[in-house]
Amino acid sequence: MKFHPVSQEIAESDGLAEEYAVARQIGTVRVGRSVLFFRAGLKTYYIPYDAVHRCFRRVYQVPMKMCCGRGEVDYEHLIISDGEKEVADIPLPGTKAAQELIRLLKEKMPDADFRAPREIKEAAE
Repeated sequence: MKFHPVSQEIAESDGLAEEYAVARQIGTVRVGRSVLFFRAGLKTYYIPYDAVHRCFRRVYQVPMKMCCGRGEVDYEHLIISDGEKEVADIPLPGTKAAQELIRLLKEKMPDADFRAPREIKEAAE
């Protein structure tokens, strides 16, 4: 399997196949020892934990027409930022999976900021 770095600044790593094989899978994301893997389309991308500066959940609410009226469906996404821009927007299977993934990432990346931009803006005011 071929692995693609999220950005060109990230150097190629050795041993990614072995790490990918033993990584914990949550939806399209795999939490490895030193990198985070995720699938987008037909490619598998990776980003080292030390390259992530901010990571947070974003919930998209999609309006839906249902048999008995209208409603909204929530879609959870994991957003990864390298400090300058958002480098990944990864769909997740649900709220429980998103919460578990954030918990695992907090253990792997204790120095990363896990606040959404809205929370940062509210804290500054």
